[in-house]
Amino acid sequence: MCRIHPSLKSPHDFSTLGDYLAYLRKTKNYTLQYVVENVAAAITRNVLPDRCSLTRSYLSLLEAGKFDEPSPHKLRALAYVYGIPSEILMQKAGYLPDKDMQYPASSVIPEELSELQPNEQDLLNDYLAFLRFKRKNHCDCEKEPLKRR
Repeated sequence: MCRIHPSLKSPHDFSTLGDYLAYLRKTKNYTLQYVVENVAAAITRNVLPDRCSLTRSYLSLLEAGKFDEPSPHKLRALAYVYGIPSEILMQKAGYLPDKDMQYPASSVIPEELSELQPNEQDLLNDYLAFLRFKRKNHCDCEKEPLKRR
């Protein structure tokens, strides 16, 4: 069951990383403090390393475009909070080449995805990457079914 969400935009629709980050935060109705607290909680749970910590001022300046080369660790933390692949932010910041990156279908959001925990989102992203690999390489990886645990 999917719902159409026409107001969501692609990363390509934004000229700067800061504009895209501000858009993501505002679309999710997150405050700067909420983002900072969620990153801190993820660090406490050992989901993110300590070097991913953020402050409200750093995030505010990042959104305002005051950092030419933001820390990849900070980008990873933001991707975690916003529930997007970190590669998108790394590309937008210029750390990765923008070569045929397949962004998630940002106009269709399955309702069930909004209730997934971050580790479940990671597992789903891994599975989707596997399916893309399988399709790209015409792999018949289902000859022998995996055993359930």
